[in-house]
Amino acid sequence: MLTALVSAKSDGVTTSATAMALASSRPVLLAELDLSGGTLRHGLLRHAPSGEGRVLDGRIGLHRLPRADWARGESESLAPAVDENLWPLDGSDSRVVLPGLTSPAQAPSLAHTWPELINVMQLSDQQQHGFDVLADCGRLVVDRGRLHAELNPVQVLQQADVVLLVVPHHRGVRGSGSSCGAGAATGADRRG
Repeated sequence: MLTALVSAKSDGVTTSATAMALASSRPVLLAELDLSGGTLRHGLLRHAPSGEGRVLDGRIGLHRLPRADWARGESESLAPAVDENLWPLDGSDSRVVLPGLTSPAQAPSLAHTWPELINVMQLSDQQQHGFDVLADCGRLVVDRGRLHAELNPVQVLQQADVVLLVVPHHRGVRGSGSSCGAGAATGADRRG
């Protein structure tokens, strides 16, 4: 299952997606697809070594996939390149992350890579790992009433099985007990 998380105005998408990944009882691939740049590399994963003792640097991540996509043959999958760019989210092999861009300037290079990357993410549930995919798509950028095609992973949002809108939690606002929702209401919300 491919679940995309976005925000309209607030921060918190990466935090929400990471919390969901860490809380999952199923294998999870957290794809940091925020085109304004990834934050996990410099935050949560900054000092987290891989199983081989390597430390995460700029040689792994989403920004490496356009070159791999260009170099692969027409009959070859992008899946091996995606696998090479995954990093453990915790001490298990069942929670991994595809770290995001190291600079927003890398975003346009993904234009031709999205279809194959989406295919890999959608098929990951059926392949050997059996991953659910959580896509951190960051803050939505709208231009003239439409999603900005170069500043949003639009194709991912269109192909996702579920898109969740992350909203801020404000004290004193009734019914905002969840920081991640898709129009769901609790029993208390329905009673008013």
